Amino acid sequence: MFLFRLDANDRDRGPSHETYGPVRWLSDVQEFADETCRALASWVAAAPSPRAAAVAERQIESRGLELARRAVPEALRRRLAALSAPDRRLQIVSTEPWLPWQLCRLERVEAAGGGGLFLCEAFVLTHFPPGLRQPTRFPLERLAIVAAADTLPAAHAELERLEALVATSDRRIDRVEPRLPEVLEALDSGGYDAWHFVGHALFDPRHPDGSMLHLDDGRGLTPRDLLACPGFGLRRPLVVWNGCATARTGQALTGLGGWPQAVLEAGAGAFLGTSWAVADELAGRLSAVLYEQLLGGATLAEATQAGRDEIRVPGDPSWVAYCLYANPDARVGTPSRPPVGAGERDRPTAELGVRRRLARLPSPSARRGDLLRLGAASLGVGALGATLGRTAVDRTRGQLEIDGGLGAGFVALLVVLLALAVVELWRGGRWLRRFDRLLWCVGLALAACLAVWNLVS
Repeated sequence: MFLFRLDANDRDRGPSHETYGPVRWLSDVQEFADETCRALASWVAAAPSPRAAAVAERQIESRGLELARRAVPEALRRRLAALSAPDRRLQIVSTEPWLPWQLCRLERVEAAGGGGLFLCEAFVLTHFPPGLRQPTRFPLERLAIVAAADTLPAAHAELERLEALVATSDRRIDRVEPRLPEVLEALDSGGYDAWHFVGHALFDPRHPDGSMLHLDDGRGLTPRDLLACPGFGLRRPLVVWNGCATARTGQALTGLGGWPQAVLEAGAGAFLGTSWAVADELAGRLSAVLYEQLLGGATLAEATQAGRDEIRVPGDPSWVAYCLYANPDARVGTPSRPPVGAGERDRPTAELGVRRRLARLPSPSARRGDLLRLGAASLGVGALGATLGRTAVDRTRGQLEIDGGLGAGFVALLVVLLALAVVELWRGGRWLRRFDRLLWCVGLALAACLAVWNLVS
């Protein structure tokens, strides 16, 4: 079940405390997501003719419409379609591990002249798990590349393009031997501020932390291997895993599992991967455009958007597969603050009714358009603790936020309890005589303070 909230830091320029949902699931969400990604992967580079490509394109659009209609309330879909703009940024902050949100297709809103677009083309789209720091600068001074010898046919051309591009700048690129001991040693060294993998990858939906990047020695690198590499996050690296389904996540023992969550919790500043299999040649072209745009001054989100546009082919869903976890304003440049420890979490701020103090990031340079934040929380028992008290990082004036969670329900519950107690007191307090009146007064005062705090924060 999902519950959404739409909010704006600058309430004069946007909505305030608009809630949407809940959306209730009647079937297995993980099974739905797995089937969707399998179907999309089967259409990659599979259209032999323009007519077949047109049919496949319609099927891809149908999958996007299905996901949006099943997972997003109609009112919120219309609101997003009306707000969509080429320069408006949208960040998805979610505790839900399964759905490829970039695939959601917004239906046309004639009055606004928008809609009819996938979420990743209607906005400059990023994702990020709640509660982790989002750096705005990546030096990109030293890039590590991992590529197996038996890698994909077009991967060698991809590596040559990257090396030629980096060679034109004052940056260093190292090829790490694609064997597990050498890769782990390089990861733990803390000497790289960017990592790029190209090759075969495998996602395990039952055990997402056992998902694998294939290496030459017959073994593979898994998300859990990063636990033994405390130096990995010292430089807050940019991580690009350009393989199949590297951005897929799932439910682990106590929270989200998979590559995005693992590398970001280990200290990485940004992660780019895919939600399903992608065409080899298109993947290479996207990475070339990505680094070219980054070194040219574009933000990471804009560079990813340019890469998607470069590889968009009718009937091939590879361009929609890419999923970026990053600050919407992240770009190559001098770090805005000294590196922090791996996995360091933000100091608390006010969100969903829990007052937390946020260590503010330096204000980014003036950007075109507003920033939307879409929080999509699964409101099951396992997600209850993860949903409450999550922190929004970018507090730039003028941004809009859409945060999913239990804040509204929490406030409603407190208000109901307070109302019942007041009614009982008005009736003479016969029931209250059985309890200590002082304790009841303290409890009522606390409930009232919490309710007001949630409503005004």
